[in-house]
Amino acid sequence: MKISQIKFNNWRCFNGEETISFSTDRFKPISTVYGTNGSGKTTILNSVLWSLWDILTDDFEQPTRLVSNSHLASVGLGKSAMGSVEIKFEHAGCKYEVVRTYIEKNLGGENRSAVDSRMMVKEIDERGEGHDWFNEDGFDRIDKMFPRRLAKYFFFNGESFVSDVTNQSGQKDFGRAVRHVLGLTIYERALQHSKTAKDDLEKSIAVLDNDKELEEEIVKQGKLEGNIEILKKAVEEVEENIEKAELEIEKIDEELKNFILINEWIAKRIDLENEIDKIDNEIKMESNNLMNLIARNNACMFLQRHAQEVISIGDSHRVQKHIPASFKESFIHDLLKSGLCICGEPLVSGEPRYDKVSLRLSEGALTDTEEEWTNLVNSLKKYGDLRNDFEIEFRRISARRNELRSKKDEKEYDASYFSGKIEKSGKNIEEIRELEDKRTSKKQLCKNLLVKKGEDSNQLKLLEADLKKSQAKIDKIEPKNKQSQLERKRHKLLLAARTEIEKELALRKDALRKKIEQSITNIFMQLSATNFFARLSEEFVLTMYRRTELGEPIEAALGKGDKQLSYYSFVAALSEFNFSASESKSSAYESFPIMIDAPFTQLDGDQQKRVISLVPKLTHQLILMMLESANEVMKTPDVLDLTPKVSVSVLYTANSAIPAKSIFLPGSSDPISYVVRTQEREHFSKLVQVR
Repeated sequence: MKISQIKFNNWRCFNGEETISFSTDRFKPISTVYGTNGSGKTTILNSVLWSLWDILTDDFEQPTRLVSNSHLASVGLGKSAMGSVEIKFEHAGCKYEVVRTYIEKNLGGENRSAVDSRMMVKEIDERGEGHDWFNEDGFDRIDKMFPRRLAKYFFFNGESFVSDVTNQSGQKDFGRAVRHVLGLTIYERALQHSKTAKDDLEKSIAVLDNDKELEEEIVKQGKLEGNIEILKKAVEEVEENIEKAELEIEKIDEELKNFILINEWIAKRIDLENEIDKIDNEIKMESNNLMNLIARNNACMFLQRHAQEVISIGDSHRVQKHIPASFKESFIHDLLKSGLCICGEPLVSGEPRYDKVSLRLSEGALTDTEEEWTNLVNSLKKYGDLRNDFEIEFRRISARRNELRSKKDEKEYDASYFSGKIEKSGKNIEEIRELEDKRTSKKQLCKNLLVKKGEDSNQLKLLEADLKKSQAKIDKIEPKNKQSQLERKRHKLLLAARTEIEKELALRKDALRKKIEQSITNIFMQLSATNFFARLSEEFVLTMYRRTELGEPIEAALGKGDKQLSYYSFVAALSEFNFSASESKSSAYESFPIMIDAPFTQLDGDQQKRVISLVPKLTHQLILMMLESANEVMKTPDVLDLTPKVSVSVLYTANSAIPAKSIFLPGSSDPISYVVRTQEREHFSKLVQVR
């Protein structure tokens, strides 16, 4: 299948008629559609799924509102409007045109109702002859070319694809789709049909022989088979309920992680507040140290301004050779006691000479502070050193205090940051308790379900053993007439055929599983920077593993990007298998295209480059839809070589030079002018939407 064109007519966000074309060139298989959010990329993907298989993706909003809003509003209240999608594609040498319509009735405001939906498939075969199929026959015709169960694994949203195929029900669906692609379901259906034929033959033998024992055993076998089917469904239902409970537990754990994170924020804020208090105490201590330093050196600070003046005065006294006052007093006392002056004249009390010398004694007593003056001068000379020491200590304490204040500001900022996050979360302890209780309840439910699964599985084994015994008993019952003997021979031949089919299925399944495992491994190692290996279960469920130095396998822990790449590798391996098989005409189906919306969301630049360089070699058509700003890798020379020019309609706004038409959008009183024209675009299609 190669899609050449999709034409929209008032379908979803496409107002009026819009056409998107895609490359069908075998050597240029990439078609890329760029568009802003809301421009219609997801709509294109869903238009294919809806038109060909009547399915829509889970993320497709308002799936029952398919006629464009503006067109439905324009027809008036109570009137009906139609939207349609037309898809043209090639398949197995034939050309196809699929048209699907959808009619809705305007009920006023936002209300509408579905009126009718129809589908037509027009085929032009290699001889030029035309064939038409309508509605259910049309869907059946498409299903034979490209089975419905495969569609969502080749036309998908890259963001949700991994989660869709990794849950339990998704794994089963994907496994069935894989077996379908590989041609294994043909053998599985043959076994189912042969089982029905075997049962019919056994009933026929019982009737022909009128054998009550055989009839009773067949009835017993039928009951056993019925009970086995009931138990199998019960086990499947339990497994699904376990998965649902586990998913709910995962969601609760995610919420609790947020609470844990909030608790971490609270703990960090408390630690910060404690650090702030500690820093505050240190700041206070340093401030006290500074005040004490200033108090101790206050005299020094005051006298420092006058120290030089005092020292100068003291030095002047020494220049005038003043002798210390204490020495003067002792010397004069000695003179007066001796009664002789230093000039040799007698000193007699009451005489002028005696009074003059005695006056010197009183002068000496009055200048007794001269020695203190000298000590002061000497001390003041030391104040220079003390001042320097004071300034050094003052600067050290001030710097330390400023450092602590800066540190406090940082801690206060961090604390306010966590306070803001805590306030924004709006969570409280009661919510945490409710979640914890809910989690405990779900965990207990899982335990109970696991017990029930074990009980049902054991019962299932017993019933299957009884069924084997019953079948062995039926096989030993000898037919009594020629017709029943003939039926018995047919029965034996049928059992032999079933055995051969089972053997062939087991051999093919094993061989194909190994082949696909190797293919997935080879592709994954080219897409990823890791050396992980693929392993497929009996039901074709994928796990990736790595090998130890001793070669022992260990399940690999994949990141989001590698997980997405592992399933891209799986799809690419299936596409490569079918592509090769279709080239050699050994496949029941032609090769399938791959269409991906948002293909690279979880991939880094290198991973994107590897995907876009490898995947086009594994399929005949690759259609990608993405934001133009999201991916420069599509414009690299290697990729452009694989991307041809394609014809596409582009919606322009009013200032275009081309004559414009007018449309009225809902909620707008004035018309919006627009033009639509088809042009050749370099390498990619671009959607521009007036909303």
